[in-house]
Amino acid sequence: MLRALIERFAGFALAVVVVGLPLQVVTGRASVPWLLLTSVLGLWGGRLVRRMLVASATSALARGECKKARRRYSLVLFTALSRTIRLSCRLSLAACDAADARFEACLRRLDRVSIPATETSLSAVALNLRAYCLARSGKELERALILSKECVEMRPHVPGFRHTRGLLLLELGRYEESIRDLEATWDEGQGSALFESERCFDLGRLWSMRGQEDYARDYYARALQAFPEGPWAHKASALVGPPSRATAAALETLY
Repeated sequence: MLRALIERFAGFALAVVVVGLPLQVVTGRASVPWLLLTSVLGLWGGRLVRRMLVASATSALARGECKKARRRYSLVLFTALSRTIRLSCRLSLAACDAADARFEACLRRLDRVSIPATETSLSAVALNLRAYCLARSGKELERALILSKECVEMRPHVPGFRHTRGLLLLELGRYEESIRDLEATWDEGQGSALFESERCFDLGRLWSMRGQEDYARDYYARALQAFPEGPWAHKASALVGPPSRATAAALETLY
């Protein structure tokens, strides 16, 4: 509570220095009411801009535009005074590293982030990012599975957390358990197309490992169809080639 009050006071003081006082100089209206009004408007405007930047960065990350997302999260991190917002931005920057397949960079960034026990949502995100990077790197898979199970228990309805657990189970050869998690993350096309492409690619790998090449090719084709410009579509294309027009038309009915 005290920290929140301090952050609010610091934010208002910054608005006075950055917006209120300069406007008094520019307009020549030196009065306390005018100073307070312009400072409050500046504070409100700054928060609105930060929210727009976060929303834009999140959308860019969901599309796989990691450089654009990283720039916007960095700007919010540089300007925000709230500890929670700054922690969220640091985790979002780690997510950009993971999406860029810079797994070691993501893990190093996570090592530098200290999350209070009260921030359970942020803790779950950090656990999932660490488990995901270890899964994609093929390192410490048993430990990563423990972390993944912990974050799923904390937030069982987050598709990305279930996907990470399914991915780890796949890497460990526990295919029956893996397919339950990977299939459970299907969102009927309402979520990120990039995430759906990745999900289908991993399901293609799973069926291929089980010797079911027809199923595998079907999921690779879905990965291509879900987000053709994404990295998972490129990986799928390298395995099965681009989909034919007939396949693409058939898959179109699924989304």
